[in-house]
Amino acid sequence: MRRAPSKTTTDLFAKVKEAIRAVVPEISPKRIVPEATLVELEINSLRVVELTLALERVFGRPVFLHDWISRAHHPRDLTVGSLADYLAAVSSIDD
Repeated sequence: MRRAPSKTTTDLFAKVKEAIRAVVPEISPKRIVPEATLVELEINSLRVVELTLALERVFGRPVFLHDWISRAHHPRDLTVGSLADYLAAVSSIDD
């Protein structure tokens, strides 16, 4: 059974969605859901770099997406929700 997202993860999801919208404005906001993968959102390797920069602007600090990507076993593991979870985990480590 999947647990309800924490407030931190929910807040981070909103920030991740904002960054994705900046990088892929042609994607409908309705498609940016926790289960959506980078592939489904048309985020290729160049757009990952753009997403990294957009997230750094949103958070005001460096974001290392290559760490998140390298932990994935399969491209389908790279979802918007897993990105928010990763950012929540590294934020708690940084605090």
